[in-house]
Amino acid sequence: MLSYIFEKIFLEGVFPREWLHSSISPLHKNLSKSFIENYRPISHLSSLSKIFERIIYNQLSSHLQNNNILSPLQFGFTKNRSVEMQLALTNRLINISISRFGFCHVFYLDFRKAFDRVNTDTLIFKLSKLGLSDSVFSLLSTYLKNRTFSVTYDGFSSKTAPVLSGVPQGSVLGPLLFLIYVNDLLLVPFRNIKIVMFADDTKLISCSASPCGISDDIVGVENWIKLNSLELNTSKCKFVNYGKIVCHNYSIFSQKILPTDSVRDLGVLYDRKLKFSEHLQYVLSKCKSKIFLIHKLFRSLNKFLLLTLYFSLVRSIAEFGSMVWFPISNSHISELEGIQKLFISKTFKSLGNKNYDEKLKILKIDSLQLRFKMKVFTAIAGLTNDPILLNLFDLKLSTILSTRGNDMKILKPVEFKKSNVVFVLRFLNLWNNLNLCGDEKYYNSKLKLYLNDN
Repeated sequence: MLSYIFEKIFLEGVFPREWLHSSISPLHKNLSKSFIENYRPISHLSSLSKIFERIIYNQLSSHLQNNNILSPLQFGFTKNRSVEMQLALTNRLINISISRFGFCHVFYLDFRKAFDRVNTDTLIFKLSKLGLSDSVFSLLSTYLKNRTFSVTYDGFSSKTAPVLSGVPQGSVLGPLLFLIYVNDLLLVPFRNIKIVMFADDTKLISCSASPCGISDDIVGVENWIKLNSLELNTSKCKFVNYGKIVCHNYSIFSQKILPTDSVRDLGVLYDRKLKFSEHLQYVLSKCKSKIFLIHKLFRSLNKFLLLTLYFSLVRSIAEFGSMVWFPISNSHISELEGIQKLFISKTFKSLGNKNYDEKLKILKIDSLQLRFKMKVFTAIAGLTNDPILLNLFDLKLSTILSTRGNDMKILKPVEFKKSNVVFVLRFLNLWNNLNLCGDEKYYNSKLKLYLNDN
């Protein structure tokens, strides 16, 4: 029955009007319940609509991927891209700029309700330029037009009102349509900045020695924002000067942007010297509080459940974004490893007299340092198999066959300077010397031995 309905919709090329309505439930966040800004709107859409949207999404996503339409500098809601890889690329671009010019200016933009401000007519125009089939374009056009909403709260419902802008919240297609809307910003050939995005989270990273040129490109970004009916929350935009101090008066929409020494970027706390000491202390504090919570409330659970709680509540925090900020010094590595030691000592007292390595073997878990190295090598392997991403990192594979090391060696960049904040460069020699020929079944165990010894 559903297949018949969906096929008929495709043939007619019109999205059903009944599926264009959203029911909004206000969810209280915090502070006073008397102010509307203290509520988060939760959008409820038709279940059938979401199923049908998934079919269109798969077709649209395949079309974008097969025709290389979306910029590789967009890391949000895209296949084989992640928060961690976007941050890793950020580190690499900062590293390149400092190597070439001695400094790097990074601007962290804060869009005000970007998903809700998308201009529907502009989005439909951009969809018309993608080479979609007539049926898919027609469906998407009618999907975006004539949408309505009503608000339901405490058993009462408001009158129905038209949706004037934005991609449908809570929908399957909404995030992908937003990526299409902002995609042309990433395709503008700026000379002095590179733009990197994770959905609406946007960074402008300098790639020039000219602050005046950087300012000119910022004006270009402002023009794009105005043309596309979006708006910045300029009071929340940040600017960090990495490397040597190069003073310049930057402004965005006439609002002066003063440099700051630290900024939180996608959950990782950056400092202008890229030491990540503040972030490490934040991670240690948060992990310890979670361990004491587990010990207080759940210590009577069996070993399996306790480890599951540890993996989801503690280790996940300790490892989030670790490719970007994992400590360099032995003392800091020891501090981080101490998180796992603390959990084991407080939770499994029967293992008291055994050393840390013996405890890990008994519990069948790896040290945080080894897990970090394994994650890095998995990421490097993915990088060597992704020419587009490898090019973004400004790296190349060696074309010289060698009897030593692996067949996917990465060439040292021309301006090579070992950087501990760029995971590829930090482990470049270790990767190039890797030689694990033989049965793939034993690859992971051999890799662990190799990394443990190095």
